[in-house]
Amino acid sequence: MSHFNPWQWLPADIKRQLPNILADKIEADCHGVKVLSDGLSNQNFHIALSDSDWVLRVNQDNAPWCERDNEVSSWRLVEAINRAPKLIWLSDDKRFYLSQFIPENNHLWSNYVAEFSFYDNKRPQQSVFAALDPVAHLLGLLTPLSKLPLPTKQITMTQQWQVYVNSLSDLGNSIADASVANKGDADETQALVTWQQLYRKLTSKYAQMAIWLEQLETCVISPQFCHRDLSPYNLLFDGKQLKCIDFEYCAASHPLFDLVAVVVTHQLTQEQVKQLTEKYLQHQLNLTHDCTDYLAEMAHCFWLFAAAWALMMAANQQLSPQQYFNLFNKYLSLVP
Repeated sequence: MSHFNPWQWLPADIKRQLPNILADKIEADCHGVKVLSDGLSNQNFHIALSDSDWVLRVNQDNAPWCERDNEVSSWRLVEAINRAPKLIWLSDDKRFYLSQFIPENNHLWSNYVAEFSFYDNKRPQQSVFAALDPVAHLLGLLTPLSKLPLPTKQITMTQQWQVYVNSLSDLGNSIADASVANKGDADETQALVTWQQLYRKLTSKYAQMAIWLEQLETCVISPQFCHRDLSPYNLLFDGKQLKCIDFEYCAASHPLFDLVAVVVTHQLTQEQVKQLTEKYLQHQLNLTHDCTDYLAEMAHCFWLFAAAWALMMAANQQLSPQQYFNLFNKYLSLVP
């Protein structure tokens, strides 16, 4: 039987960049390679070995929002408290990351993904987590994350929104010019028209967004470590506890952000939301006592951030815009 050749399934230049000891182990011990994900900013490969499996992440160049040094240092902070996969090696240019593979044998946490407003009456009536206690596990992740040293990157909610506003304004001008110049493809013309229509829908929320952001800034005593993308897609359950992945958006930011991100993207019951919120905020020192008054506002801002991101992605000429138009409409529907 011929020996499995892992290099034919992995990026062409990875073997050259890997340290010899790691390349030799893959060469001798790998019995399978599987694509885990193929996203806009990175690809992930599962490398199956006889004793311990690895994940190779390949970062793309078209992710200008990601500061790789901050991403890696944030990953290291979370790894140090055993809430992230071990980062085994990274290339000097930070294009390649090699990390521990976390098997999810019994509970695939991404199955619990959803989109809700904070106080949403469409939540499940009964727990969908079987024998697991999602409040305990989510609290067991959120609380230690909130106590980590601050990442290098620091950004307020208002500053982050302004980044989106400025980027969309530039894209809007470019798309307006393209609409005038475009005389050919009907599908492309329709995509340009649709983008402009959705952009106008988003800008109609700007005045209300400014009010929500101002309210949210009033309840911050000090910023804290924020992952800023804690949807179920970025959480892994190893059989004992939750670990998180994908640290591209990590920053020192608003202490309500991660809590609300978890609440609005998980299939939690109203009672589970209540328990998680109360227990998380019980010993929270970075927020004023009236912070619970602004949970719904944080959820509105979260989904407007998501809608802005989707519209930015829809303008990327390398992508199919319709899937991002659909996401935009879904996210915006969650904002009053």
